[in-house]
Amino acid sequence: MCTDLFVLLCQVAGAASSPAGAQPAASQAPPVGVVPVERRAVEGRASFVGRVSAVDTVQIVARVRGFLRDRSFLAGQEVRAGNLLVMLERAPFKAAVASRGADLASALAAQLNADL
Repeated sequence: MCTDLFVLLCQVAGAASSPAGAQPAASQAPPVGVVPVERRAVEGRASFVGRVSAVDTVQIVARVRGFLRDRSFLAGQEVRAGNLLVMLERAPFKAAVASRGADLASALAAQLNADL
């Protein structure tokens, strides 16, 4: 009796889960579209993911200390020997030249006093 009740419940549950008159999904064919064949030019394109590195690299190292006023090249631009690369602020250099000039004048004055 218990097994008969179990089989009956399984049949009722199976019937309730599928709509009435529905066929199994395997027998239904999916819709198919048809497109006529035509000849036309196709643009060839390819996209790739990757990294690129330069063949030659250069490090620019300052010979003097100073603040940059202007940069005369763009990143990746080809530069040649002798090209102007950067401009530094002039004020600190003018002050250093004036200071050395004052030191020279002081040394010459001291020498003149020593000769007297």
